[in-house]
Amino acid sequence: MTPMTKLFAAAAAMTCALNATAGTSVSEATVFDVQSNVPSTLTLDGFDTHLGKLTSVQFELHDRLSGYVELANLGNNSADFTANLTGVLHTAYGDISAVSNNVFTIGAQDELDTNLPLATQAYTRTFNSSAELQMFLNGPLAFSVTGKVSPFFSGPANASYYSEGTIDAYAKVTYTYETLPVPEPETYAMLLAGLGMVGAIARRRKSA
Repeated sequence: MTPMTKLFAAAAAMTCALNATAGTSVSEATVFDVQSNVPSTLTLDGFDTHLGKLTSVQFELHDRLSGYVELANLGNNSADFTANLTGVLHTAYGDISAVSNNVFTIGAQDELDTNLPLATQAYTRTFNSSAELQMFLNGPLAFSVTGKVSPFFSGPANASYYSEGTIDAYAKVTYTYETLPVPEPETYAMLLAGLGMVGAIARRRKSA
């Protein structure tokens, strides 16, 4: 093997030795107050192929249920009240249900007006195969969601009950990709200097 060939082989080996580095990028979208009769659209950015080679995608879809309740104990004794809300998010990936379960003790001839704790439920899926990843390379991703909130009450008969709730839909996609590091300018300078030296040596041997 000539010196020139050896140098090119070494340069190729040096390039291959540069390990690919992993990176991530994220796209998020939220729709507030999802309705049952009017579909809402969640839109996520597709993967930017300029970043590198896509290796995996993690998709998350969250059902966020918030609510409010008004209870009145019209009896003469303290009593326990159950006030539950169920929020179902209907999507192309199936239904996602968030449930808020609550029990309140209300004194005789007393009432309670309060916000219910936030309830959440998530759907998560990871995509790895080439066919699956291809879905995320063709621009923005858009899909429709609808939602329905259902209340449930239990307690004494001599009471009044009222509740309302809203569903927010939150989606997140995390792209994991690989990219080759760009060599520093000093690396190119050393390679060119080596090539020049080998060329000079080759010319000397040829003229000798």
